[in-house]
Amino acid sequence: MGKRFQCLWFITLLLLAAACQKQPVKIGFIGCITGKGSDLGLSAKNGILLARDYLNARKGINGREIELIIRDNAMDPDKTVEEVKSLSSQGVAAIIGPLTSTAAMAAVQEAEKRKILLMSPSATTDALTGVDDWFFRIQPPNSYETRNIAAYIMEEIKPKKIAAFIDLSNSSYTLNWYESFKKDMSFFREVTLIPMKFDSRDEVSYFSMVRGLEIENPDCVVLIVNGLDAALICQQMEKMKMDLPVISCIWAKTKEFIYHAGTSGEGVIFFQHYDEDNSEPSYLTFKELYRERYHSNPDYAAHSAFEALMVIHQALSLDPDEKRLRETIVRQKVFQGLQGTISFSPQGDPLYDASPEKKLVIVKNGTFVTIGALKSERKQP
Repeated sequence: MGKRFQCLWFITLLLLAAACQKQPVKIGFIGCITGKGSDLGLSAKNGILLARDYLNARKGINGREIELIIRDNAMDPDKTVEEVKSLSSQGVAAIIGPLTSTAAMAAVQEAEKRKILLMSPSATTDALTGVDDWFFRIQPPNSYETRNIAAYIMEEIKPKKIAAFIDLSNSSYTLNWYESFKKDMSFFREVTLIPMKFDSRDEVSYFSMVRGLEIENPDCVVLIVNGLDAALICQQMEKMKMDLPVISCIWAKTKEFIYHAGTSGEGVIFFQHYDEDNSEPSYLTFKELYRERYHSNPDYAAHSAFEALMVIHQALSLDPDEKRLRETIVRQKVFQGLQGTISFSPQGDPLYDASPEKKLVIVKNGTFVTIGALKSERKQP
């Protein structure tokens, strides 16, 4: 009887010890880890895994470890909705993602229904700007990028005709980006815009696409496409000896673009909201940790995914009630990012107080190089 009592007592102690242990905070992640847009998804995944380990090494959220539940949506809107349902049923406090605008548009209604916060590192369609919903984001909306690109093109290139390649596989992003760019261009002298639409999910003839440039004879090319397609378009332009200025949306600013474009990517221009040469201690630490772990420089997706988890961590550290997470972010408004603070509007749109310097990036010798601030930075149309 004594041994049985001791055994029961030991089991009771184990159960009590287990009950006293703090349960982890579950955070979901939905990204395009496979398929043509996987460069974006894999970078964001790298960033969020690094953030998890960095924060857990510093006692997590009020002593509770952060547990990530990672899901691949392959850029499919229907699969994205299913993953929101699945993660919600597993009790996640929030979901980092989706990464693309089309997937985000599909997920918003389900997130609203389930009252679960979506914190996207990279979905930037203006269709979600100023909307009172459960969607928050780290990257500024398309209009922030397009007005700067429009000003740069008009000041530096002064074109009469611009050809724009538009990938319809992520149409909520690309069509919105194009329409925003078109509106911004209207503030300047008259310019002819030539939209060249294709769907990267279909079989694509890059020769035929670039042959269209020869027919239209534009003064510059704008790429509203993913990294791989941007690289293949640049390759084809080089093969056909088309020496035109190329400006790209940030969606294509990935390691995959550098890898596949080779020499054809030299001179391609990008605009971004953060500074790759920033000297903030937190950013330098992030950059060093990322290089040590992944043996490459972090791109914008990794940077934004890391910040997304930082924001959620700070909010839950202030108020551990996961059901009040959205309310906490709205109330707190200002959070520490990697390069200064991030301020959120009540509708979840970000505002940055970081210096407006060094936002223009060019591909040089196979790397992204910051070449300074836009001359037009304070001349927004």
